[in-house]
Amino acid sequence: MKTFMKKNITAYSGKDAMQDVVYRSLNEGSICIAAEYTKMRPTLQNKVIADNMVIIKSIWKSCSEEFKADLADYTKKLNIQRKFDYLPAVNRFGLFVKALYAYAKLNISNVSDLEYSVLKTSVVKNVLGMIDNDCLEKISDYGDLTALM
Repeated sequence: MKTFMKKNITAYSGKDAMQDVVYRSLNEGSICIAAEYTKMRPTLQNKVIADNMVIIKSIWKSCSEEFKADLADYTKKLNIQRKFDYLPAVNRFGLFVKALYAYAKLNISNVSDLEYSVLKTSVVKNVLGMIDNDCLEKISDYGDLTALM
C-alpha cells in the first residue's frame, strides 16, 4: 500500500513543527513512523563543550586580523588539497577550534585552561606553529603563514 503525506513531504526524516512529530524511515524507506518529538536533556558533556566554546570564542575575538587572514589562506589551500582526496571542506573557525583542542591535548591540559595571553607566546602563536606542532594538517607551501595571534 502506498501512503501519501500532507504538506508534500517527500522525505521520511525530519521534524514537523506544526504537528510536533518527527518522521523516521525504517526498512530502507518502506516503513514510515511518526513519533512525538522529545528534546534530549543536557548532559555534563554538553555543558563542558559549551563552556569550552565560550573560551574559544573569546580567544578568537582577541586574535589579530592578520592571523585570521593567514588562517583563511591556509583553509583555502587545505580545501583545494582535500578536494582531490574527496574530503569535506572546512572553515577557518572550525580549524581554529581543532587546533586549540589539539594544543590542549599536546600539553595534557583542558581547553578551559587556555588563555589568550599564554597562547600568543606559545608554539601555536601562528598558523605555521600550529602546522609544525601537528595541531593542523600539513599542506604544501605553508612557510609564509607567520602572522601572530
